Amino acid sequence: MTFLAACERDDVGDTYDFSTSLPPNVELNSTVRGKTISVKEGKKFKVPVILRTSMQQAVSVNYSITGAFTQQGVLQIDRNTVTNTSKGDSILVPVGTVPVGSTTATATLRIVSAKNAANDTLAVGRFGKDLAFVKIKIYK
Repeated sequence: MTFLAACERDDVGDTYDFSTSLPPNVELNSTVRGKTISVKEGKKFKVPVILRTSMQQAVSVNYSITGAFTQQGVLQIDRNTVTNTSKGDSILVPVGTVPVGSTTATATLRIVSAKNAANDTLAVGRFGKDLAFVKIKIYK
């Protein structure tokens, strides 16, 4: 027994609406995004960033740290990957960051911008730049 079903359609089914699709973007991994990480001064910590789509070119992610210490730098995501975790990008917290007489200090890392190797700008965070941060608790 065979059944056939059909519907009357004027189009051929190949019209797709991409008007609400997200542009390629980079953001902090959900394990750290908007959270606090703890690190001892003089030690390094890793900040995992991810792309929402694999790119044919390497991506440079610029970050800025403000608070108990200031620093700018770049995290790299290799071409055809979606994260920097295999690269081992790590950031050093300078010795002396915690003030004398204190046991802790705080800083905030924010993703500032991202570009691919062709110098095309990528959006920061699919939820907006406001969530592209991680707080850093530094202890002695």
